[in-house]
Amino acid sequence: MTAPSAEQAYLFTHAVYREAAYQLHLPSERQALHALAVAILESVHAANLSAVAEELAGHARACGDTALEARFLLLAVETARRRATQQSGLRCADRLLELNLLSGPDRLNVLSDRQRMLADLGRPQQTLQALNDLIAQAEQLGDTRALVESLCTASRYEVMAGRHAESAAHLERARQLADLDGGPALRALVLDAQATIADHTGEFDRAKELFTASARLYAEAGRESSMLQARGNLATVLAASGRRPEALKILQELIPRFETLNDPRAAAVARSNVAKQLLMLGLHEDAEREFLAALEAHRGNGVRRSEAFALANLADVWRHLGKLDQAEQAVLQAVEIAREVGQPVYSAAYLATHAGLLLLTGREREAQQRLEESRAEFEAGGGRRYIPEYCDIWRLRVAASQACTGGGTPRGTSRLAAGPVAPRWVRAAELILQGMESAAGSTNDLALAIEAGRRVVAELRTAEREKQPALLWRGHLPSELSPPLRRALLARMEKRQGTGLEALRRLHPALVAALESG
Repeated sequence: MTAPSAEQAYLFTHAVYREAAYQLHLPSERQALHALAVAILESVHAANLSAVAEELAGHARACGDTALEARFLLLAVETARRRATQQSGLRCADRLLELNLLSGPDRLNVLSDRQRMLADLGRPQQTLQALNDLIAQAEQLGDTRALVESLCTASRYEVMAGRHAESAAHLERARQLADLDGGPALRALVLDAQATIADHTGEFDRAKELFTASARLYAEAGRESSMLQARGNLATVLAASGRRPEALKILQELIPRFETLNDPRAAAVARSNVAKQLLMLGLHEDAEREFLAALEAHRGNGVRRSEAFALANLADVWRHLGKLDQAEQAVLQAVEIAREVGQPVYSAAYLATHAGLLLLTGREREAQQRLEESRAEFEAGGGRRYIPEYCDIWRLRVAASQACTGGGTPRGTSRLAAGPVAPRWVRAAELILQGMESAAGSTNDLALAIEAGRRVVAELRTAEREKQPALLWRGHLPSELSPPLRRALLARMEKRQGTGLEALRRLHPALVAALESG
């Protein structure tokens, strides 16, 4: 019998045994062991301490060296900001502030990072409180730039919470400070905030003017990176107001300029946004190429949330291209990452995308469950305003599908039917559409979803009036489905025995003919 290796000798079959063995050491011995662990980790990971910064901070804390702990925590917060790993970054920032060892500027930076992490995690109330702490620290230090930036950010959160008077007060104070300072960069910050609020309230023309003006001021201040980001925001506004070709042109110009500035993260984000506009313009092969390139870049940069964004949108692209299995794998990865990094609004949007895939392949009950999860996560993350755009269009399609199948079936996969539509489900689809139409802050994407919903409801009403089957495939008009997707859906149905394509051809020849055309 061979002796165990050194590594195996210190493995424990249960965590309780490990803890018991740990407690057998005197406190002074444990501190010495943790100090030794710090030394070993620093030696082994000398070329990349950021990879183990939080672990090093834990050992430093255990050996009683709070100054060393603070040094490693600062590195961990910086790493979390760079990699967009908000959960670990927030833990480290909270511990740093608890130690109360930071000087004014360092404390200001940690408070700023903490606020951004809370914002990324979708916690609006905590973000506002963090902004108030940041404003107080900036005032104490007399840091005008940090104060203006914090006031502008707070104004956005106040308006999202419906507190318009508080938002206006923050913006007015920020404007006065920026005017006193006299520099173009601070005035641009205020314009950025005003533009973002205009975008949020649907004033797209005003938002366009303000982002254009802020980009001009950033250029005047020699802040090229900020200027390019303002241009990117302008492109987002143009896209939201239906001017996608114009938005696409701007975004395509940003990629090489960010690369010249040696900012690979910003370049990768711009590439993802280019791909998104290509997707919305129906250029699916081009969008696939750009998203795959962006995905590789995001993974190389270690930015998990951007990786999730690319994956979720790739799922949409692959759906249009008929690559349904790949699409489902991609969107499930996106949901997992968004939950891992603590972004409930994003995971909610990705869940809605998955619901659409489930519906298209006949899994109506699963689609309904996903949509309930999506709505709950939007609510929890402060993203209620996105529900009509992301969830309700799929809820309407589910209702339309059930109208065509008589209310669904307990089977795992529902069967397509060819009888008259079920009136109660037609009414359900109409009510969902009414809710979408009454949603405040309509964007172009919501307007497109509403228009699609109207076409589906109109087809249901016609079928109900004429007492005939609706020309719908699981809540979709055949004309809404791309030719590759139609071919993929028909191929999947052809493989099914008994209820396959030939059975549907006999039951509903007009639907099959529409799917096979083009």
